[in-house]
Amino acid sequence: MSVDQNLLALILGGGAGTRLFPLTRQRAKPAVPLGGKYRLVD
Repeated sequence: MSVDQNLLALILGGGAGTRLFPLTRQRAKPAVPLGGKYRLVD
């Protein structure tokens, strides 16, 4: 998954997170690194 430098928002929808697997194997979607940094999305 590449991240555009102009990214303004990321909207996480409900579900099992299968499209983000293996990123969601060990952590929930809000805890997946974004842009190379860990951010807790609330």
